[in-house]
Amino acid sequence: MKLQILIDCLNKWAPEEDAEGWDNVGLQLGDRHAHIKRVVLAMDVDRDLLLYLGDNPVDLVITHHPLLFSSVKSIDKSEPLGEAIYTFINKKCGLYSMHTNLDKAENGVNDALIKQYGLDPKKGTWFDGGIGKWFDLKTHSTGQTVSSFIKGNTGRVVGDKTDRTLNRVGFCGGSGKSLLSQIDDLSIDLFITGELGYHDEVALGLSGKSGFLMGHKESEFFGLYEIKEYINCNFSNIDVTVFGR
Repeated sequence: MKLQILIDCLNKWAPEEDAEGWDNVGLQLGDRHAHIKRVVLAMDVDRDLLLYLGDNPVDLVITHHPLLFSSVKSIDKSEPLGEAIYTFINKKCGLYSMHTNLDKAENGVNDALIKQYGLDPKKGTWFDGGIGKWFDLKTHSTGQTVSSFIKGNTGRVVGDKTDRTLNRVGFCGGSGKSLLSQIDDLSIDLFITGELGYHDEVALGLSGKSGFLMGHKESEFFGLYEIKEYINCNFSNIDVTVFGR
């Protein structure tokens, strides 16, 4: 199957044009007419992934975070970025990125995160901007406290660490910094995200809000399994592997 057919299918779910203006999603390296049989899903192009590509036949890597964010003025094999690009070219492996467009998609990164906490993403309300959702627990999961709601998930509580009953909870995979004003305006008691800055954590506490920080990668990794399921449901002849953790 040609790569362009897979790209067209992925775009029906998470259109590239839905990505933020500063983002760089879509095909980063590769031949749209190449035949695809083996796909690897990863959060990033890192050293471990490059070593894996050196030892295994792979036709396409789909990452959440793009390798190429800004213009490339030179490709020097002795530099880390150049080495990564050379690896993909030498292996005849394509590279495709689904970033903020996957954050905004139904059953994308944020919905995958929400499912880990026993809520139905379809019943949540999107934050302004379309990344992340919030829930009124009085209609979804009554009687939950901070500790009972986050039980079984790895991370750390910041801001107000009181184990109080929750009325509203918000989610944002990755960095939730851009949503902090909405957290306050919407009176959200607990904000679950990947990371915040130190001063953001202090501000949460001053406003009487709690945060649960899972780690940037850790909060988004669940989305890779959504990509795997989507591809498997649409193409029976593609072998899909989720790489790393």
